[in-house]
Amino acid sequence: MTGHIRRKDENIRFLECIEDRFPEDFYEWKCIVIFYVVIHYLNAYMRKCTSIRGNKNHSWFLDNCNPDNDDAAIPLPQNVYDIYDDMNSSAWNYRYKGMDGTDFEKTLYKAKYKIMKSNLTVMQNHFDPIFSSVVG
Repeated sequence: MTGHIRRKDENIRFLECIEDRFPEDFYEWKCIVIFYVVIHYLNAYMRKCTSIRGNKNHSWFLDNCNPDNDDAAIPLPQNVYDIYDDMNSSAWNYRYKGMDGTDFEKTLYKAKYKIMKSNLTVMQNHFDPIFSSVVG
């Protein structure tokens, strides 16, 4: 669990670095880093709350964090799950579809980045109290 907390912290530091160095560029990568911050929260949460070990894929987390799934291993509050689901979809598109470089697309990615950055705060507010006793 502590390894995932450390990786989450490293990803946050990396995000801060690219935000500082490239404030008006690389929005898709900023979104991907935000998503991986959340993935490390989920991995740490899984290890804290269950005996399940090993890395799980994104489909596993979508199924096992879903509050509507009666068999979910680590159901999340609906608002937290909805944010994760949206981040997962966005990050997948950014990783595998990329950008075509148009100004319009950059504007869309910038807007999505701002949403994801705001939603990261929601995730931090949810998960940080859970891990407050864990040294990252």
